[in-house]
Amino acid sequence: MASCTAVASRRRSEYAGFHIFTHASRQGAIEVQVPGDVRDRDARRFGLGAEPELQPWPFVQASGTKLLDVVFSRSLLPFLLSPRAQAILVDAEVRGVAFREVQIALRGGRQVDDYAALAVLGRAGAIDRSLSEPVTIDAPIAAGTAMKGLRGLYFGLDQWDGSDVFSPEGAFTVIVTDRVRHAITAAKLTNVRFLSVLEFEQLAV
Repeated sequence: MASCTAVASRRRSEYAGFHIFTHASRQGAIEVQVPGDVRDRDARRFGLGAEPELQPWPFVQASGTKLLDVVFSRSLLPFLLSPRAQAILVDAEVRGVAFREVQIALRGGRQVDDYAALAVLGRAGAIDRSLSEPVTIDAPIAAGTAMKGLRGLYFGLDQWDGSDVFSPEGAFTVIVTDRVRHAITAAKLTNVRFLSVLEFEQLAV
């Protein structure tokens, strides 16, 4: 029977090529939200590939002043992508995504029509927290108390459909393969950050 260390090492090897896709929280970057008459839940479903109920899907500026390549939606999903970001994913023949028409209402009355929502079509099995490594997470402030946490975001790899961009069943996390990270990094898209699923940490609650 394989040792626990050998099993953990093999698991890390299997998941080494996957990364969480998120925004970089660049100072001044515009963030958006859905208008008051649109539910966040519907926006999240839209971001996970559901057919849009509204065309184009409306967003309004929530904060920031700079429109960068990746725009964070306070509904958690979807991320909005600039024309350049869309072109990078198309040229790289990335699997598991679709671009949905959106309209961003900026302060001052300007409308932005050439950004698109990143609809995540790819899927994998649900996240299994029992596979994560117990760790101690440092307190966010010097006087705080360290907390019990978990390291590693392990999803059902057996149920992964092979897409380059996907979300685990029941989760809003966007995960990408190495080839997507390489394409985006090489293009130097703005306001994007990648975190290896192996290094992801969360509280053990």
